[in-house]
Amino acid sequence: MTLPVASETQNLMIKPGGFAVIGMPVYAGRVPSMAAQRLKQSKTDTTPTAIAVAYGNRAYEDVLPKLSALVREAGFTPVAAGAFIGGHPYSTTATPIAVGRPDSQDLRQTRDFGAMIREKLERIQSLEP
Repeated sequence: MTLPVASETQNLMIKPGGFAVIGMPVYAGRVPSMAAQRLKQSKTDTTPTAIAVAYGNRAYEDVLPKLSALVREAGFTPVAAGAFIGGHPYSTTATPIAVGRPDSQDLRQTRDFGAMIREKLERIQSLEP
C-alpha cells in the first residue's frame, strides 16, 4: 500500500487480516525521524509485517532492531527484516559510493527475500511470540 499525501496529517489504521511491508531509507545509520513519527501515528492489531531498509553501502547499523521496535509499538508483528543496498545519495565521481547499485544480484536478493517471506507466512500457525 502506498500512503496518500494526506497521511502526513492523518493516523493510519490497518484492519486485521492483512499483511504490511514497511520500507524506508537509512540516513546516517538511523531511521529518519519523520518516518518514526509517522509509524507512531499508525495503529494495527498484530498485522504480520516485513520491514526493509535501503542504505547506500555505508552501514545500516542497528536500524533493523530499532525499526522492529517501532513497528511493534504500533501493533505490527514483524515476521521478516532485510537491508538492501541502493545508490548512495552523496556519491560523486570523485568519491564513488555504491555506484550502479542496486545491481542484478541486489535485485535477485530482494526477490528471494519476498519468496522467503511468502514461504514463512504459509508455514506460520500463529503470530504469538
